[in-house]
Amino acid sequence: MRSEPTNKWASKPERKRSAHSGKHSNPMRKLSRDMRANHPICAVCEVRPSTEVPHKRKWSESVAGRLDPRNCIAVCRSCHELLEKANNG
Repeated sequence: MRSEPTNKWASKPERKRSAHSGKHSNPMRKLSRDMRANHPICAVCEVRPSTEVPHKRKWSESVAGRLDPRNCIAVCRSCHELLEKANNG
C-alpha cells in the first residue's frame, strides 16, 4: 500500500511572498481598497460600481506614481477594458 500523498500538489511547500514585491503587493491592495471606498461609482461611465483601480500612467513608466492616488482611477470592469484597449492601440 502507498503511504505518500497521491495528489502531486500536496507535497509542495507553501510559497512565501514578500509584502513589498510584485505588482499586486499589499500596499497596492490597500490603495485599491481605499480608492474604491472613496469612489464607489465608476469615474468613466458614472453608472456601475467601481471594482478596479488601474493606473493612469503605466506601472512600468511611473515608478514614483505607483502608489500615488492621483495616478489611479476607480472604474468598473467594462470601462477598465475600454481604457486598456485605448492605451494599447
